[in-house]
Amino acid sequence: VDMKNSNDSEDYFFDNDIETPKITKEPALIPYVFDEEEDIVPSDSKYAWKVSIWTKCSSRCDGGLRKRDAVCLDTVSKHVVVEELCDSYRRPITVEPCNTEPCLDWVISEWSECSSKCNEGEMHRDVTCPISSHCNPNTRPEEKATCILRPCIDWVDGPWSQCSTTCGGGVQIRHVKCINITSQGPATGCPIEMKPNHRQPCNLDPCPDSKAALSECRDKMENGLCKSLRHMCGTWYFKEKCCITCKRKSKQRKAHIHSRKSPQQHGSS
Repeated sequence: VDMKNSNDSEDYFFDNDIETPKITKEPALIPYVFDEEEDIVPSDSKYAWKVSIWTKCSSRCDGGLRKRDAVCLDTVSKHVVVEELCDSYRRPITVEPCNTEPCLDWVISEWSECSSKCNEGEMHRDVTCPISSHCNPNTRPEEKATCILRPCIDWVDGPWSQCSTTCGGGVQIRHVKCINITSQGPATGCPIEMKPNHRQPCNLDPCPDSKAALSECRDKMENGLCKSLRHMCGTWYFKEKCCITCKRKSKQRKAHIHSRKSPQQHGSS
């Protein structure tokens, strides 16, 4: 196959009349116009590299990367053309390291108390950086956490009953039940080791002996005074001061009442 080459052109032709695509150095008319000359890399050629501004660094510290775009620009028409038209050796760098200083450690406070006294709640703490933007956000500790406590159930006790005896040791009881604190309804699962007592002893003092009690009953006033004041036995003071006299009077009165009732009872039979 014969092929003719022209020094003034980079077009290639074949004798078999099959034409290859034409390769030209005409600018690609991309509607991308630059207005700022300072972003153009100086060049003696008609074509020069144009760069965009750097992106934000990928990391605040410990070393990150920042990027920018570089395109080949027709300095006359201000249109972007294919990169082959620009000097590849003068192509600007488009990636570079940034923020290479070491990151500072996050400062954290103690956890707060749980927001709930039972079931599930939240607790919080403060997380700060000593110098703004000098801590790694990827290693920032959590500021809140879930706290799970015991279920919202508890023992509730009622009032104590009256003691079963007045002396000698008795027992009093009360109702103790497990309830749901939220609904105030009955519940199960309250820890048995925390259940309050529902029985307890009471009135443990020994009962007084009946004979001893009688021996303590005596007239404490002068001889004959209690007899003259026996009509006052209805009052507590004289009943206590004239114990024997008042007891005799009470027995005599009961006997008199009984004797008055007896004939009537016999007569009705």
